[in-house]
Amino acid sequence: MEEQLLEHIKLQRPPLVLCLTAGTMLILSALQFTLAGTAQKHAPVNSHAVYTPIQLPPAAKSIKPQRNPFLAPAAPDIKHQTAALTPVLKGTVQNGSTIMAIIEFAGQSNYYQPGSKINGFIVRSITPNSVLLKKDSQTLMLKAGGTAHD
Repeated sequence: MEEQLLEHIKLQRPPLVLCLTAGTMLILSALQFTLAGTAQKHAPVNSHAVYTPIQLPPAAKSIKPQRNPFLAPAAPDIKHQTAALTPVLKGTVQNGSTIMAIIEFAGQSNYYQPGSKINGFIVRSITPNSVLLKKDSQTLMLKAGGTAHD
């Protein structure tokens, strides 16, 4: 039985030595860390403020608004609105027997064929240089280049 006990102690010896060595190293490193911390607490502080001037960019030039936002808007220009509501012939496109007109109305351009409607007008005829529009008893002839005739 003593032999078994001695064998058991021999088997336990290397892990015991390893644990004792690791524990000792852990205690020594903790002691070193603690001593280094107390040394830092008592060390004199050598610092001073450094003044670095900041240069701001130049102020932006004032932007004058097109109108005073606190005043009521000016009366609308009736002539300008009437011109915008008049269809303008931008061009014509022909492919074989099919002919189409490119007409701008209210800021938008579209393709129109004879029989199409635009603002109550019906496209009656399209030639390479003109378009004939009819609305009730009113007739409007659009010419290439943006001119309109009644």
